[in-house]
Amino acid sequence: MIALLSAAPLQATAGVPFAQLAVDAPMLCAATMRALGSDSDLARLSAGGELRPLAARTLQDAGLSGPAGALAAAEALRGALWGALQEHLGGADARTVGDLCDRLAHVCVRLASAALASEQIDPLVAELERDGPLHTIDARDRRTPSWTAEIQRRLERFAQDGRPFSVLLVELDGIDRLRRAEIDDDVSAAVRTFEGALGPMLGPGDALLREAPGRYWLIAPETDEEAAGTLAERLAAAAPAGAEHRGVALRAVVGVARCPAGGGLAEELQAQAERGVYAARASGR
Repeated sequence: MIALLSAAPLQATAGVPFAQLAVDAPMLCAATMRALGSDSDLARLSAGGELRPLAARTLQDAGLSGPAGALAAAEALRGALWGALQEHLGGADARTVGDLCDRLAHVCVRLASAALASEQIDPLVAELERDGPLHTIDARDRRTPSWTAEIQRRLERFAQDGRPFSVLLVELDGIDRLRRAEIDDDVSAAVRTFEGALGPMLGPGDALLREAPGRYWLIAPETDEEAAGTLAERLAAAAPAGAEHRGVALRAVVGVARCPAGGGLAEELQAQAERGVYAARASGR
């Protein structure tokens, strides 16, 4: 369970059902170990098997979703189980160890497949997509670019021409909690109002991508530190301008990362923007 949670984004842990995960994760570990030595037990984790829902539920409850999340969860589980197995392989020959390693990887791919097969289209994303101009990221569709891929593309361009850029993570504060407590129809008006306020702020060459309703990545070219800070303040101010739910104004928090100061990898810039969101929220900004 700890390995699965460690692989999940920090902001996803607020929605983790820990009590259920504490029951399911050991059961899944036991089922995975049995599948290492039995094709019939492997079939129980495969398509149509009675343990398939357990595998899907456990990986998703840990806060991981989409292809990348499912693979990260499966890899985390594989690493934890392999560490446990190594304690008992002291006298085994290299071929046996190699076969067991391959079998474990194969079983964990089945687990990731179970999680992906149960993914559902977010109804609020589908509703917003009918009206909004935002490019929506669908983590299940390899044809659509992820925000990480867009950041990477800008990094490649920076390597060619040296033009700096900024990455801003914009998040409606408490949106995940609100969506868990309310039906999507009650939240969509506030999110739509906020998204409508974001559009006019975009400049030439800006890329705004919706990771999820209320959570957005903005890649702004040729922005220095001052310009990025000003843009972040304008984005944060867009929420109280009209995004409210049941009479309560919603706040937005923004994290900023800059290239080249923030690093040369998309993951580094993404992590810096995430830290900025946590810092802004903690300071009440």
